[in-house]
Amino acid sequence: DQGDQAGYDAARKSAQEVVRQTPNLRSDPDGGVALYRANMILGLLAMRDHDRKAALQYLMAAANAPTTEELAYIEQPIAYRLPSWLLKGGERDSVIQFLERFAKTSIVSRQVLLDSAGLIRRGQKPAWYPTEPQS
Repeated sequence: DQGDQAGYDAARKSAQEVVRQTPNLRSDPDGGVALYRANMILGLLAMRDHDRKAALQYLMAAANAPTTEELAYIEQPIAYRLPSWLLKGGERDSVIQFLERFAKTSIVSRQVLLDSAGLIRRGQKPAWYPTEPQS
């Protein structure tokens, strides 16, 4: 995230290339993390472009990344930014679905993900909300 158009374009191009490689990455030990990150980046860029529908598709694609040991145990610094922006935009059910789906993959963050889904269901805000989008 360089904050300029060239940086956004480069991130989009790189992430799209990773997504295009999905069939090859399904058996790669690093494939789950690569696909998760690529889809989260594309989702963030879609939100930046005011395309909520695409952002939701990328969020769910991230949650469906192949389960790998690395993805199960890695801390994801961008894990809550896209869900936060979508939640702020009223996408409560979709964010809950993402959190619960990704909790099946993430061992290290499972409880936080499930607790966050429960809070949202009860109309409360998780600790990571809100994360303001940067223009």
